[in-house]
Parts: sequence; C-alpha cells; structure tokens
Amino acid sequence: MARDFEPVRVGNSQHYVVFGIGSVELNLLGGSTLVLHDVRHVPDLSRSLISMGQLDEVSILLGFSSGG
Repeated sequence: MARDFEPVRVGNSQHYVVFGIGSVELNLLGGSTLVLHDVRHVPDLSRSLISMGQLDEVSILLGFSSGG
C-alpha cells in the first residue's frame, strides 16, 4: 500500500504513485560510487529515471555523447 508521497510527474505529464523514498548507491566508471538520497520508488515506471536538475543542484558534472 502506498503512503502519502507526492506523485512523480514525467515528461508526458503522466503522474505515477510513489511507494517509498530511500537512498541508492551507483557504481561509476573508474571505481567510485555516488549515493543518491531521497530517491523515489515508482514500480509502475518501466525505466529508472534520474533528474539532471537535481544532480546539477549538488554540483554533479553531466556529460552526454551520441553513444548514450
């Protein structure tokens, strides 16, 4: 049963129910790790999403290439 979390809205304006909030540890290239806090658990999403705006707020440098 979902608690009273603010729903997640994605790019096509659909809203999804949040079932929990926690932390996730990501293994990065080069062997370092990044811990993301306040991560929303949204089981109805078929893919994992990361907010570029929130990463920018904590000074995470983002880079993209044509390869993905």
